[in-house]
Parts: sequence; C-alpha cells; structure tokens
Amino acid sequence: FDLTRLPGDAKLAVAPGAPNLDAGAAPGVVSWLNKVPARPNTQVWLKAGNEPCAIYGAAGAGRTLALLATPLGEPPAGQTAFYDSPGWPPILCRMLTILATGK
Repeated sequence: FDLTRLPGDAKLAVAPGAPNLDAGAAPGVVSWLNKVPARPNTQVWLKAGNEPCAIYGAAGAGRTLALLATPLGEPPAGQTAFYDSPGWPPILCRMLTILATGK
C-alpha cells in the first residue's frame, strides 16, 4: 500500500526542469500521496514537498502522466488543499494539454 500521509507543509510546486506549468496562484498543499518513485527516462513535473507528485513519460508513440496526489484529508489550518486552490485547474489543464498535444 503506497498511500502516505505527508507533513502539513507539503506544498505543491513545479519541479525544476519541468515545462512551464505556472498558474499564477499558489497550487495548495497535498495531505496524502501515492508514494511512487520516478522511473528512469521520466520527468517529475510536480512535487509535493520533496516527493514526486506528477510524473510524465513516453510510452511507445504516446505520452503518460501519473498524478500521485489524492483528494483525501483536510489541509492544516490556514492552508488550502491543492484540489481547492485557484492554481490547480490551470496547472491540470496545462499538463493535460501537453499530454494530448505534446506541446
């Protein structure tokens, strides 16, 4: 079972080297995460704290994206869960656009 409770300050952030996913707003925090290591030849696009949270890779002629955050738990007081943050929809839209079009 790979679901892990993350510390309350596991802020969602674009990983170094990822494409431009900037939403212009804070993307919130992740409370629970499917803890899966990134495989060789993949790219970590998002991190929750120090953990991979969105992993992109190629599969034959296609592309894959593993979203590891789960909409479980309550964020710490004063924090916003990633799924309720104004920054999440634009980030998700941008990731899916890249996944669908390659750009």
